[in-house]
Amino acid sequence: MPSKYAKILPKLPRLEEEPKYQARIDIAKEEFQGLIITLPELATTYAQLRGVKKEIESKLSGVNLRLEALKQLIVVIFEEQGTSAIRLVSGLTLSHQPEPHAVVKDREVFRLWCIDQKLEHLLMLLWQTTNSLTKEHLLKGEPEPDGVKAWLRDKLVLRSS
Repeated sequence: MPSKYAKILPKLPRLEEEPKYQARIDIAKEEFQGLIITLPELATTYAQLRGVKKEIESKLSGVNLRLEALKQLIVVIFEEQGTSAIRLVSGLTLSHQPEPHAVVKDREVFRLWCIDQKLEHLLMLLWQTTNSLTKEHLLKGEPEPDGVKAWLRDKLVLRSS
């Protein structure tokens, strides 16, 4: 089944990676080009590497959870002891530096405040919304929204059977 974007993709230029990153990708490709020559071998290796990534992300999620738990325990003790830093035997210093953290509670009120403060030039839709609107425009045969350029970006989808 062809992609719903099949009619518009040939009109889009392929998105190119930033040159320094592409140079790193080219070096990484050399590792595979000498060992793997068939599409099934490449696809199998891709699927295996995606599995490794998923496992690492799962472990990282657990590490982040444990770090947050430790942070909360440490902050309580710092506050109880009336201190904000500790020097470790290793020579490292761990300090507590509370700081403000903003959370937008009413987007429209905040948007109006930004306009009132002459900050409207900083206002921008989230990338996901911009991307979705651009896709809708292209599918309708309309040009990209003003100030937006569409590119063809390759995507591989890995599904279990």
